[in-house]
Amino acid sequence: MRVTNSMMTYNVLRNINSNSSRLDKILQQTTSEKKVNVASDDPVAAARILKLRSYLSKVEQYEKNTDDALSWIGISESTLNNVNETIQRIRYLTVEASNSTVGDEDAEKIKSEILELRANLLDLANSSYSGRYIFAGYDTDKKPFATETTAVGEKILYRGQYLSLGGVVPASVSDSDYEAFVLANAANRVTGDKQEIEYRIGSSNQISINEEGFEVFGSNGEGLFDTITKLQLALEGETSYKTAEYSEGPPASATIVTYELKIDSVLSDLDKDLNRMLTSRAELGAKYNYLGLVQKRLSSNSTVFTELLSKNEDIDLDKAAIELMSAKTVYQASLASGAQVIQNSLLDFIR
Repeated sequence: MRVTNSMMTYNVLRNINSNSSRLDKILQQTTSEKKVNVASDDPVAAARILKLRSYLSKVEQYEKNTDDALSWIGISESTLNNVNETIQRIRYLTVEASNSTVGDEDAEKIKSEILELRANLLDLANSSYSGRYIFAGYDTDKKPFATETTAVGEKILYRGQYLSLGGVVPASVSDSDYEAFVLANAANRVTGDKQEIEYRIGSSNQISINEEGFEVFGSNGEGLFDTITKLQLALEGETSYKTAEYSEGPPASATIVTYELKIDSVLSDLDKDLNRMLTSRAELGAKYNYLGLVQKRLSSNSTVFTELLSKNEDIDLDKAAIELMSAKTVYQASLASGAQVIQNSLLDFIR
């Protein structure tokens, strides 16, 4: 086969371009420290890398969610511990008040401290984490608990609704006034529908992190604040109190019931309030422990898949340096060889 000058030139240029492309590819890998810079470098490896990156991105989000959930539950548990201590102090004062030797002056001092402890409980009920109220359900940007003076006495509001619409009131409140109040505000009472804040901590794993205020403090005549109201009335010398039992009907009605007031019964109610709070605390503790296990698993997954991604994506710098020197030498050699062939043309022979 006849080999022409143009064929030699073409082959030289083709080889120079090939060596130049190889050198450029190795330069890109060396400077980026990545094996695959564009999908065409290695389509199979590129697809694998994209999957690993996607999974790692999800794991990182799950880790952030888990950390946030642990912090939320940790703050909630710490708050409930303070609630527990406050209830224990109220119980101690109640036992002291039940002593027949307690005089009017001492009873007044106990009542004063009970009111301070009640105010402290309201502050704890409005505890927040990172500007979000932990016992507020979905309305985390608003204080969940507040007080309101009504025609039948002071009432506790929870998310703008009466926490205990038919709860404890003084016996001096007339039945008609109390019935009218309950019927007028029946639509504005806490019904016990829980609003759960859930965090996704896995591809098919979610966890509720919040306890609602009415779960912790009770509602509808069977709550901590009703118990404290009873204690306050007892310390003021009252011997009875009233509650209202609402029925939706139709027709809607409110039945007023009068009860005898004894400090011994207040102690029993405090124990119920304490048990309710401890139940919420136990649930949070179980979730906290579970999230700790999830956190360890996610950390392990992140380490394993980061290593896999590195094996598929990162270059061996020592090996790359050797390949770079080799490609550079080959490229320079091809240029030198090409210069010997391409420099001859027809003009050289005409001379």
